[in-house]
Amino acid sequence: AQGNTLGDAYVSMAFMSVVVPNRIASGQSLPDIHVLVKGMRLDRYNSSGQWQDTSFTNNPAWVILDVLRRSGWREEEIDLTSFAATAEICDTPVAAVDLNGNQTLAPQFQCNLILNGRRSAADVVRGIRNGSSLYLVLSAGGLLQLKVEGSIAQQQPTLAPGSNSTGMIGGGWPAYEFGDSAFGGILRKPGGESSLRVYSRNSADTPNRMTVEFQDEFNEYQQDSISLVDVDDALLSGQEITTSLAALGLPNFNQAGRAITLQLNKSIRGNTYIDFETSVKAVGLNPGDLVTMTYAREGWERQLFRILRISPGP
Repeated sequence: AQGNTLGDAYVSMAFMSVVVPNRIASGQSLPDIHVLVKGMRLDRYNSSGQWQDTSFTNNPAWVILDVLRRSGWREEEIDLTSFAATAEICDTPVAAVDLNGNQTLAPQFQCNLILNGRRSAADVVRGIRNGSSLYLVLSAGGLLQLKVEGSIAQQQPTLAPGSNSTGMIGGGWPAYEFGDSAFGGILRKPGGESSLRVYSRNSADTPNRMTVEFQDEFNEYQQDSISLVDVDDALLSGQEITTSLAALGLPNFNQAGRAITLQLNKSIRGNTYIDFETSVKAVGLNPGDLVTMTYAREGWERQLFRILRISPGP
């Protein structure tokens, strides 16, 4: 495609020569060799979207960008400034504990990933996103953006253009405020009833125990795992519903714990969903944005919701 490879069939093959002394291996059989690889050299960009350098990095933003470009995405189709902003957040140091129980600092999100088998690009990107709380969205101009899923104070610290919000909530500004009050924005069906529907997933689709495996960088990259259970939900339902977190590249116990805690909380405490029809007031909103809903029937007053999908109405 215009001289650019759509995949990475063989161009990134690597080889190494290993010389083993006779006192270690007699030569009668091939030795079993374990190699700690630093990783690939990836392109990085600055806050203006300009190429910065090509270097070894395990920042998940640059790893995802590399996967996307190897999958056929062109540079002009990607909002590189959003990837640079997300990479900066991922590099932010956070408190962690090493193998000996000592306090240390580690980047907020890292991705130590090696693929030893064929997997779809979508599966790889999804796994990296799950391990680093990232999500992809299209901008108003049609460019692919990468953002960090966080609190409203982290995601939306300023009032967005087009928002009807008149006050902050939780340290941030809702992208839009819907409701059956002065905010409005909920269309009615031809029969006059509200188009708003409130629902939850059934218990079989809401796991209360999650497990994930990772290679701990604080323990010589040994295979490790973590399993968390929501005890209250397990006692309430009378059963444990277990699933594995589809996360890739988790580097240590600290990040694995944060990733699995977020997904477990979303499964149990985030198990309230709404969908409704609205008008052009949804123009400018994107999946991942945080909005509020005021609905007297449910007793909601500026209740926060995260947009999962937006689709055109009939």
